[in-house]
Amino acid sequence: MKEIVQTEKVEVTLPKKQEEPVATPPVQSQPKVISVSDTKPSPLQSEKKEIEIKQEERIVVASLGNPIPQINTSEKTHVAMKSPSLSDSEIIFAQPRYAENPKPLYPQEARNKGYEGEVLLRVQVLSNGRVGEIEVRRSSGYETLDRSAIKTVKQWKFIPAKKGETPVPVWVNIPVAFQLR
Repeated sequence: MKEIVQTEKVEVTLPKKQEEPVATPPVQSQPKVISVSDTKPSPLQSEKKEIEIKQEERIVVASLGNPIPQINTSEKTHVAMKSPSLSDSEIIFAQPRYAENPKPLYPQEARNKGYEGEVLLRVQVLSNGRVGEIEVRRSSGYETLDRSAIKTVKQWKFIPAKKGETPVPVWVNIPVAFQLR
């Protein structure tokens, strides 16, 4: 019993430096006549490039939102707290949520001088829900408001971020707004 196998031959030619002429097999079609003055030779160049492949991590978030209750006070001041947003460098599946967070105190000096502004803090939320490091990403323009925001956020507790079911440390951006009313 004979088995017939059909194969196809594929020839790949890589660009080479001009070394030796390569003989081409005869072609059975009529050659096309082209004037030499009409064509410009294009040099064949072979470049060796190193390609660096970086695996980029993306943020995948399942927002579990934890709205912060608004507390009405008789004072004519307002400190707004917004939900933290994620930094670009971590992969997590559940964003950290606020747990126990007192409002920042509006410093009396700032209130008397009419200072208002928003501080954007970059905060490390540890896997136990406590605050690790804090950096000021954008100042309010007033050191006293920045210090008050940092001092308060250091005391905050979070429900930690989770990767799967495992709590993980993560960096979040927390805006703290100081507004006189």
